[in-house]
Amino acid sequence: MTAALTTTTTTITTISTTATTTLTTPTIAATTTTTTTSTTTTTSVTTNALVTTTTVLTTTTPSSYLGAKKVIYNDNGQYAATLADQGILFAVPGYVDTSYNVFNLAFWLTSGPADAAYSWSTQLDSSTRQSFIDAFHAAGKVLLVSAFGATENPTTEQLDPTTVATNLASFVIANNLDGADIDWEDNGALEAGTGEAWLITFTTKLRELLPSPQYVISHAPQAPYFFGTGKYPNGGYLKIDQAVGNLIDFYNVQFYNQGSTSYADCTTLLTTSDGWATQTSLFEIAAKNVALNKLVIGKPVTTAGVVNSGYMDPATLASCISQATLEGWDGGVMGWQLQLDVPIGTWISTVGAML
Repeated sequence: MTAALTTTTTTITTISTTATTTLTTPTIAATTTTTTTSTTTTTSVTTNALVTTTTVLTTTTPSSYLGAKKVIYNDNGQYAATLADQGILFAVPGYVDTSYNVFNLAFWLTSGPADAAYSWSTQLDSSTRQSFIDAFHAAGKVLLVSAFGATENPTTEQLDPTTVATNLASFVIANNLDGADIDWEDNGALEAGTGEAWLITFTTKLRELLPSPQYVISHAPQAPYFFGTGKYPNGGYLKIDQAVGNLIDFYNVQFYNQGSTSYADCTTLLTTSDGWATQTSLFEIAAKNVALNKLVIGKPVTTAGVVNSGYMDPATLASCISQATLEGWDGGVMGWQLQLDVPIGTWISTVGAML
């Protein structure tokens, strides 16, 4: 995962017809509220047609975004019949009030959107989507779509990274979203040494199409992906960060589901990881030249959100977060997933209290 609003209006006039298309995209930039107006006019003549393009940019930046991230994934794909139910389904401020400031719709797949991403793109008309986005922005929050997830392996499947990035960017823009979260978990590709190049090409193209500061791009690597060449021959996410880290706003690091590497107390989470993935705790990753405050601590909200290890009760996790802030970290916290935070917002109120 503040958001600023960019409005682009394109008017095309021919001899017999007139069409107007309006596209609204968000801009995330400074910590203050600014207003910028820019007008560009381009005229060309092709077969008795006059094309005029006018762009007006109005930027309003919620000041709360640039602090610590409070990220949550929404994987709820149920049908909501009424506007009120839709507002609750997507945790829209005014319908549901929490301290989360980055919401990720899960998931966009290469075959098309699924679950909450599908519901957002199909259940809502364009005016409702825009009104919901406006509510997020007014509250200093952003709404992204998360791509891939644990069930998709686009690199192993030999999908073209440029094409995939282009399709994802098109979905973001068409659905009034603030950017994309890349939950790429193609473990076999990293172990084979092919994942790094794929992700570097993919991220480069995605950022070209979703430029900063108008859009947010985050990645959600498993913590061991920062292990280095001892596990991944081409360096894993250390290589990716070195090559395109400047194009990535922050990392929602998954400190869970890693078996013997538990990240289950403040020591193993923050300073000295245990088990098979040594040197992948928060501060050990930062010591490998990954920007400390780009590292968001990701945890399951309840035991229902974890497959094997890594769950921490909210009070214990909050104490670890407090300890990390005293050491200069303020990256933020990520939870999987919204449907487990019941009553809604309880988990983030506890674990995010010190952020």
